Amino acid sequence: MPLRIETFRNDIGGSSVYKAISHPLVAEPAKTLVAKLAASGPVSLYDPDGILEAFDLFYPLDGAAIAGFFVQNVGHLERTFRGHRAQPVTALADTSCNALLIASFDQMRALRRIGHLLPFRRGFERIMKDVEAPIIPIALDGVWGSIFSFERGRFLWKVPRRIPYHVTVSFGRPMPPSSTGGSPM
Repeated sequence: MPLRIETFRNDIGGSSVYKAISHPLVAEPAKTLVAKLAASGPVSLYDPDGILEAFDLFYPLDGAAIAGFFVQNVGHLERTFRGHRAQPVTALADTSCNALLIASFDQMRALRRIGHLLPFRRGFERIMKDVEAPIIPIALDGVWGSIFSFERGRFLWKVPRRIPYHVTVSFGRPMPPSSTGGSPM
């Protein structure tokens, strides 16, 4: 059976996706990842770069309970993956899942695109213990690469890549103090 993977194009050369997922050092970590996804329960799949199918050909996601398949590009909404029709990434916030697989080479870029859609982590529950005040979600977007990120292995002590460096601060609706990790914002 031929694989439906682009391995080479005259205009761009060799495919980085094919080179990466077919590399022998990737086999064991990828199999471990697939096993963890299968054991985690419902999994949402976010494919911003269109590489999930290639990954699935080498490391099938047969055992994963797919909660939804999400894409960044609205031109890809006609795609399907394992019987799941692609949904816009904005619908990710309304999906109930225990794990999120981001099929991308640039994890930080992908997380910057969808960070505002993800639920809170559990750490804030400890902060809010015995506090009767509303929780106001605040999202910082575009911080990675600024002097306030740990990019290039340094915090504060680096030359910014551009001046001014634009950072977006977004405020969500106040939430009750009894909110828990995993609560939608």
